[in-house]
Amino acid sequence: MLRNNPGMRIIDLQRRFSSMLRPVAAVYGAAMRLRACRYQSRYLTTPYRPACPVISVGNISWGGTGKTPIVEYILTKAAKSGLQTVVLTRGYKATPLHLPFPVRPDSDPRTSGDEPLLLAQRHPETLVLVDPKRARAAAWAESNIAPELFLLDDGMQHLAIERDLDIVLLAPGDLLDGWNRVIPAGSWREDKTALARADAFCMKVDGAVLSDIAPAAEKLLGGYNRPLYFFDLQPTGLTRLMPHGKTQAETTPDLAGSPYFLLCGTGNPAHVQQTAKKLLGRDPADCLIMQDHHHYTETDINAVRQRGYPIVCTAKDAVKLAPLLPLFDNIPVWILNVRTVFTTTMFTDTPFDIWLTTTLQHLCSGSAPS
Repeated sequence: MLRNNPGMRIIDLQRRFSSMLRPVAAVYGAAMRLRACRYQSRYLTTPYRPACPVISVGNISWGGTGKTPIVEYILTKAAKSGLQTVVLTRGYKATPLHLPFPVRPDSDPRTSGDEPLLLAQRHPETLVLVDPKRARAAAWAESNIAPELFLLDDGMQHLAIERDLDIVLLAPGDLLDGWNRVIPAGSWREDKTALARADAFCMKVDGAVLSDIAPAAEKLLGGYNRPLYFFDLQPTGLTRLMPHGKTQAETTPDLAGSPYFLLCGTGNPAHVQQTAKKLLGRDPADCLIMQDHHHYTETDINAVRQRGYPIVCTAKDAVKLAPLLPLFDNIPVWILNVRTVFTTTMFTDTPFDIWLTTTLQHLCSGSAPS
């Protein structure tokens, strides 16, 4: 069912050649430890210190861990607190016309990148800046506006900016067969010593498998003495993708008994399929799974359109499909909407929402958490 998924092919190759890749991974892990020590000691490198607090949201591994929903959750909470927030993002696969590049809700997704554009559209009160040199973007923001909070997107390994809070996302596989398997032998960008930099861990996990993850979390993460917050993405309905400037209220169309086509270019396509099945009650009749951040082409659309099924995609895919909407020849394209729900905790009794609210108050008032 899941076709054209490069991520699965990489995992298969890593497993096949694991014995050959482990020595290379050990060298890579050591190099990343030295890099982190250099920033921490300020030896030859001094990280940029913005005038306002910085929250980093990032992964220990590559792949879909639910980072964007957590970023959006924090942006929503910051907006309710009246904070002028600036998102600093690399903009993976973006081709900005200049740097830093302020993303507008009507920006071209190829110019801005898909995730920055999604954030700009959903959070118009927030300034989203694309720049691989995020310290440069932060300095630009401080010179042109008065930010009260910086949110460092995918920032765990971006040590060129000092941060006040590190939220690190883990995938269930990180605590199972993927534990401490560093690139190229696995998906981890750094080894397990990097987890000591975290102030909190978040993990997207289905409630049905939470009991299988908890023992591993207790064993592997308990020693870090950091809260672990589990969350899930629950489907809330579908929204019809419309031409730019037009919106349609969320709904769940009557697709009962009729086939649908799943179009997905995210880091965790299996989870997207499970979410669509949970909402619609059945698997898609067919699907096209592309690499994360894939920019769709007319050839892609033609392949999908030939089946004639209504199409379901993620919100991240939708920002790239919107300019191509006329190519679908009136075949409806539906956006799968989800809601971030925190379910349970480990190593703390404080729910994530209360922890985040309290932390924002402390950071932005200049006081230390009690």
